[in-house]
Amino acid sequence: MIDRYTTQEMDRLWSEENRLSVMLDVELAVCRAWCELGRIPRDALEDILSRARFSVERVREIEDRVQHDVIAFVSAVAENVGENGRYLHLGLTSSDVLDTASSLMLRDSLDCIGAAARELDAAALDLARRYRYLPCVGRTHGVHAEPMTLGLKFLNWHAELKRGLERLALAREHIACGKISGAVGTYAFCPPELEARVCALLGLTPAAVSNQILQRDRHAEVMNALALLGCTMERMAGEIDFFESLSERVALIKGMKLSDAKAIAESLPFVCGASEIIAYLKNKGIKVIVFSGGFHLATDAAQKKLGFDASFANYLHEKNGILTGLFGGEMMFGYSKGALLAQLKSLMGLETSEVMCVGDGANDVSMFREAGLRIAFCANEILKSEASVCIEKKDLKEIMKYV
Repeated sequence: MIDRYTTQEMDRLWSEENRLSVMLDVELAVCRAWCELGRIPRDALEDILSRARFSVERVREIEDRVQHDVIAFVSAVAENVGENGRYLHLGLTSSDVLDTASSLMLRDSLDCIGAAARELDAAALDLARRYRYLPCVGRTHGVHAEPMTLGLKFLNWHAELKRGLERLALAREHIACGKISGAVGTYAFCPPELEARVCALLGLTPAAVSNQILQRDRHAEVMNALALLGCTMERMAGEIDFFESLSERVALIKGMKLSDAKAIAESLPFVCGASEIIAYLKNKGIKVIVFSGGFHLATDAAQKKLGFDASFANYLHEKNGILTGLFGGEMMFGYSKGALLAQLKSLMGLETSEVMCVGDGANDVSMFREAGLRIAFCANEILKSEASVCIEKKDLKEIMKYV
């Protein structure tokens, strides 16, 4: 896993420590099943369950010597178990453990992805309902076409996500499958009853038939489902580019008086704890800089009241006191916060570990990747996956616990 491109949960699921832990779960389930079938004595099973453990470092040491990953793993566990370690891996071939463990990890990974995709689908459906009457420009061949509604665009996303979730569910069903059939799948040293009991313990379905391995069409189906779901999300992301979205929103206030916009900006309420956390940080000698994908009308007014050190935002263009629907500034793109923070770090001679960021939305991701302490404050799931700390209570004073 590449740290910057993975969530904390996926990083945990696919870590070497967890992979070996899941392999141990399979081995122990086999021991339990053998005990139920009368092959392993009850006292031996209890001894195995109480003493079975490993260290990644020891597994690697043994593998360097024997040049076999599963032998190294079983040997490392058996060292800790002692005499009853002879019952580990009884009747199995390496792929029984590797493929069954892989199925468990893939199943759990698909559960994580499915949960996030369902949340996205629910949001798309909600937007479809909310904007079902809002006109927008339709497109064909890359150019403007007949009018449509924004709700229709979101409804298409919902329909495509629904199909993707159906494919994901089917792939999960097919990959949540175990194989405990021994070398080349003949059950020569482990009966089908053993496989059925092990899979029941692990929450898997026994493979109807296998050979040395679980057949790889199952894994190909998972990759296909993920690829298609990824294509859907990439298309959605391309259609809601931050700059494009900001441009569309600013166009909606074309013709507003600048004075009215200023009045609105100056009357905006602050989140609970805003003044307290800024005073707390400044008292510690910490520079407080606000990055906003919004506008200086609001951040400048907030700076006068709250006393933070600086702000970077965008400017609304006006002519003769009337907003033109155009804008410019430092925060026009999805990557702007991260790019600007990288420049500030260089200018101020700061290491990443010396920077703390607080954010709540997807356009804060680039900023988070430049910071050591990343606090997701009442944030969406996309940003939470990048955070080192998540705060759900809507009170900025909660940040004091981590500084």
